[in-house]
Amino acid sequence: MGGVLVLGVGSLIAGGLGGFAERAGWLVFGGAAAMGAVGCADDLLKFRRPNAKGIGCLPKLFVALGIGGLIGLALADPALGV
Repeated sequence: MGGVLVLGVGSLIAGGLGGFAERAGWLVFGGAAAMGAVGCADDLLKFRRPNAKGIGCLPKLFVALGIGGLIGLALADPALGV
């Protein structure tokens, strides 16, 4: 659950320094929020399941690769103007 604190502080810093004025700033924030959601889901599964294993390593890796790929595609698209 520490990711919520990190995301909150990062949002305050990025907002204060004008990071959300650029589209790339929103993409980075979206990626961090998506990975935070994966971490939150992992924590919830650890608290609710009796074996306390959460989400496995490979599903988390594939989700992270997918999120990174989507951000890469969004940054590489010249129509976005990033």
